[in-house]
Amino acid sequence: MIDLSKLGLFLAFFGLAAILLGAFLAAYTLITPIPEWRLIREGNQAVALSLGGAMVGFALPLAAQRRASSRRFRS
Repeated sequence: MIDLSKLGLFLAFFGLAAILLGAFLAAYTLITPIPEWRLIREGNQAVALSLGGAMVGFALPLAAQRRASSRRFRS
């Protein structure tokens, strides 16, 4: 049986994480001196891997925080 009592907390965290990831991508692409999106559209795999690695590097602390906070709220 699936417990839906914490679904609201999960959706709130997921939404916040998506907003933070979007803000990170916007800031990262504005700060770096190369036009990532144009180069990715042109097929530059190195830039795509670099941006993907930056996204993973940002998402890992978010996932760790989610895991740590879920332990606090367990009954």
